[in-house]
Amino acid sequence: ALIAPEAFTDNATGKVTPASTFAPMQGLKAEQVNKLIGEIFAAEGEIWDKAANEKFLYTLIAMECALQMGLRFVVLVDKDGNPVKGQSVSIKWNLETIFRLVGSDDQTKAVLRNIAAMDKVATKAGKPSPIEAHPLMKTAFRYFTDNYYKLADATKSSVNFNVSAWVTDSVNRNMKLWWDAEEGVRIEDVFQGKAMGLYCPEFKYGATGKLVNAMVRARLYNFLKNRSSSWEEGGTRAILMWDEFALGIGSGDMEANMLPIQRSLGLTSVFATQTITEVRARMGRERADALLDNLTKNIICLKTDAESYEFLAKKMGTYRAMVPSQRSKEAPVALDFFGTQRAKV
Repeated sequence: ALIAPEAFTDNATGKVTPASTFAPMQGLKAEQVNKLIGEIFAAEGEIWDKAANEKFLYTLIAMECALQMGLRFVVLVDKDGNPVKGQSVSIKWNLETIFRLVGSDDQTKAVLRNIAAMDKVATKAGKPSPIEAHPLMKTAFRYFTDNYYKLADATKSSVNFNVSAWVTDSVNRNMKLWWDAEEGVRIEDVFQGKAMGLYCPEFKYGATGKLVNAMVRARLYNFLKNRSSSWEEGGTRAILMWDEFALGIGSGDMEANMLPIQRSLGLTSVFATQTITEVRARMGRERADALLDNLTKNIICLKTDAESYEFLAKKMGTYRAMVPSQRSKEAPVALDFFGTQRAKV
């Protein structure tokens, strides 16, 4: 099955692939979603991007806690804390909610107030505190009440300027189906023998396409790490084929952690790229070469650039190779080969 956020037609065959409902965040934890958002949108070392990513993290934690408490809608309140009639917003574990909440302090405040109110009701009734039950919710409250809300207006504006830029970069009308989805196709079913393809290229879907690709890999890797050590009794091995991986690899941290152990967990990865040069340019030479060391167990190389040939030559070293005889060069029909020589790729 081919999974795509909108219907499209294959120009070669004329076959129409319908859109599929897919929820990229389904099954991911707040910290994972935040790390992936930061990798896609933040510039490394930029202090205001770091501050924006921090706001995303604690907003995601508030979303996660609210949903665990069964809080699906919240009513907005005015500056005095009074409910505003007819002003309510929904909470779902999806991309639409996080990018909406993080860009609206009013909506985030409403979520926090409702969480606090429901927690008070629970503890008063002698029930366990939902806030205490979430490992990070108290930290999120401290971030907003003791840090963010006390920032000077100019500082807060700087944080939100970057937040707004990320929100703007994430907008893509063709991604609406996946943007709004909270449940959908389970990509993890590939480990039960299903064949699936994901069509969500960055060149068409922008930064959100890149983010979705990262979330898909995170979900697959999560499943592998969490399934039983006796997985072969009820599961299958899978092959992850990723074309033009240099365009979406990001820091490569997920792959750096997964590739060394993937075989024992039932995964084989086949990554394709135009050049080694491009991978190094996007990841940095040291980080890229460390990743490639775990990828280049078997190599298929077509025409590429000089830097890539140099990398492969060093990787493979020298070997004994058959070379065509002079006679076979002069007579194309001849098939005889003789001799060996030391050769490099």
